[in-house]
Amino acid sequence: FCKFLQKKAEKYRSFLHFYMLQIRHEVFFVMPVLRYNRIFKKILIYNIFMYLKILKLKNYRNCENLELNFCDFKNLIIGKNAQGKTNILESIYFLSNLKSVRTSNSFDLIKFGKNLTEISAVLDKNNTEIEMDFIINDEKKKSFKLNKVKSSQKNFKQVLKVVLFSSEDLMLLRGTPEDRRKWLDRAISQIYPVYDE
Repeated sequence: FCKFLQKKAEKYRSFLHFYMLQIRHEVFFVMPVLRYNRIFKKILIYNIFMYLKILKLKNYRNCENLELNFCDFKNLIIGKNAQGKTNILESIYFLSNLKSVRTSNSFDLIKFGKNLTEISAVLDKNNTEIEMDFIINDEKKKSFKLNKVKSSQKNFKQVLKVVLFSSEDLMLLRGTPEDRRKWLDRAISQIYPVYDE
């Protein structure tokens, strides 16, 4: 496949563009896209021109007050065990799907001894900044805001697009067809919400 792409790149050098996509767990890949190829139109719209600029966590698991500024290229999160690296990635995925990858109970995200948790982010999407704010408290009340304006859960989920690929996803190769269908449904549902039902 790589040899095939190389031959195409030499033949269509002026038409071929390479785009960098960021995926969960700092996995990056370069996807070749023909400039006028309609097949990839939705991928270009929803993924290429977007990146996470700022992430703020308040009372999120073991992160009491954390603010991270990301660049638009590769970002490495380095730290010792139990320092919160996975919590950072989990919070990004949560903003996208409003589901945790480690618990089915959203209230487990609240830091022990606190009464609420807040996840905030600033995105650059198609050269437009979008602010996302999510709050959940111990009274089971949730708040969704986009650019400081209250939002519905459905609209909130349509802003940030994230694909999860973790060590557990090795079951994509070794597991059952159902495991593969669930993984694909989670990814596709960000563009076609009907797959999330």
